[in-house]
Amino acid sequence: MNSYPGIDYSGPVSKVNRDPENGIRYGVISTNSLTEYFWDSVENDYGDPTCPKCGEPALDSGHDDIPASEDREDWEYHGNDFACIDCKYTFWSDQAYPDEALGWHINDGTYQVIGCLDNDAMVIKSPYYTMAQFCSPCVPGAGNLDNACAAGIPSYCFGHDWFDGGVAPYPVYLVSTGNQIIAERHDVLCQNCQGRGHDTVERLARVRQDTPANICYLINDGQIRVTGFDGAARFDCFRCAGKGTEFKIIEREVQA
Repeated sequence: MNSYPGIDYSGPVSKVNRDPENGIRYGVISTNSLTEYFWDSVENDYGDPTCPKCGEPALDSGHDDIPASEDREDWEYHGNDFACIDCKYTFWSDQAYPDEALGWHINDGTYQVIGCLDNDAMVIKSPYYTMAQFCSPCVPGAGNLDNACAAGIPSYCFGHDWFDGGVAPYPVYLVSTGNQIIAERHDVLCQNCQGRGHDTVERLARVRQDTPANICYLINDGQIRVTGFDGAARFDCFRCAGKGTEFKIIEREVQA
């Protein structure tokens, strides 16, 4: 872990890039450091609707400032989602927003995250924080989550489950208590094969409502991909790849 806290480019009295309620800094991390499933939580931002003719803000077609339909004889109609008073023009939503997203965000009731720089995520609200090195001048005052630092600043961060393997690359602390949340990997019996390490043609045929003979044919033909096939009855368990065990991440809270 880095021992150099870096430089606070925001200045000694600045309040930029931090939570005004508790002073915790916003945390910045490369999206490449996160699990690929991170993107499943992202919502794209397309900005506010605008008129495709003049570029000015558009109003919902039902807005009180928009004349009733019978009073729009001189209006140009191209849809019924939005309208522009200046252009006397109504249009659908696909004309009101750009084809490419302007950015992205996460706001799931637990985390608030926004896209930052070219390929980074800025955590602006989280139940967790870590100690991080100051960011470069590009994000003054924020914490660099890719450089954990014991002598650094408290910075909002992602929890363990946002990383491949289920363990964060930095210590994770609860904002509410200051206690550390430790994630540990434990080997447990595979839930599919119950420790045997193999699956059976008979079980797969039953699940697929097929015959064992056809399952063997599909395996030999490459239509069902397995490893360790004995040619008749068994193959390596799909879930544990023949090991008989799989890992489970167990989190525990350690009192500060």
